[in-house]
Amino acid sequence: MSIDKFAGWTSVKPSIFDASGRERKVIILYGLVLEGRLDVDKLREAWLQLCHVWPILASRLRYGAHSKAPAGWHFMVPSDAE
Repeated sequence: MSIDKFAGWTSVKPSIFDASGRERKVIILYGLVLEGRLDVDKLREAWLQLCHVWPILASRLRYGAHSKAPAGWHFMVPSDAE
C-alpha cells in the first residue's frame, strides 16, 4: 500500500507498551479449532461491524515518516474501516 492510499487515514503513535523495545522478544500465536464450516459471509460482516466500532483493528503498522505521520512506528487508521 503506497502512502497515497493513506489519504483520509489518521496516524496514531503506539503506546509505550507497544513500542518499548521488549515487544521484539514476544511471540504470540492464536488459533481456533472449530467443528463444521465457517460461513465466510457472516465472518466478513462481523469483522466489518467490529472494525466500525474499533477502527484500529483495521489499521496498518508502518515505520518511517511522511506528511501524515511522525518518524518511527505508527498505526495508520482508516477513517472508515473498509
